Amino acid sequence: MKNLQDPKLTNQERQEIVRQSIDKDYQKAVKHHQMKDPSAFCFHSYWTVTRNDVSSFNQGANALDTWFDFHSDVLEAIDPALDLVLLEGERVEVGEWDKTYNRWCSNPYQRVLIINLNAKFHGFYPESEGMMLGIYSRTDGQEWRYPSSWNEDGSPKKPCCIGLLDIPLQLLDSFEQKRTFQDLWNLSSFYNETRNRLINGQKRQQMVRAKRKSYKHSQRNLKSFKQSFKGGFES
Repeated sequence: MKNLQDPKLTNQERQEIVRQSIDKDYQKAVKHHQMKDPSAFCFHSYWTVTRNDVSSFNQGANALDTWFDFHSDVLEAIDPALDLVLLEGERVEVGEWDKTYNRWCSNPYQRVLIINLNAKFHGFYPESEGMMLGIYSRTDGQEWRYPSSWNEDGSPKKPCCIGLLDIPLQLLDSFEQKRTFQDLWNLSSFYNETRNRLINGQKRQQMVRAKRKSYKHSQRNLKSFKQSFKGGFES
């Protein structure tokens, strides 16, 4: 069991440790899912939002200088009349240690997995991860304006995950009425794979930039470089 006094644990992580220690049913669920996938975890809540809401969250993420945001055209291709679901991932509050960015947090955020439903959402079934959806077809040409939501024949595209987003807490707090608490396990592997791929990609880019910077600031200046070729080349 982890030490609850560890200063680098977030409040969210402490709550998870406590729940696993006192809630036997939840403890069994964790063991069950982690037998199949050791990195499996539970999404404890979700938010039902629109594309315009996500666009606002994305602008806030841009201000955080986060690795987890979207190009605007990804969201603009989604019909704003339909619903999206945000699954609760990692949460980092002010002053907590941020394991993603290896720093103490000054800009708190909630990381979420975004599901584009291409439908109206009416919740997850109790004791199940199946979704209750209102499915519609378009007849007014919207399929051309929103290609991520509609097929050419006007039928809706299937629900899909579009990625992870770091939402500033001050933006998300006003959406508490759109939040539902329910334990959900599906898609944790997609969440982990997407997060790890983005983090590893950013670290590789940082290494490349660091190497380029070291070349640029090399102690070997232009004068010494010219002197090394002063005698010309020998055949």
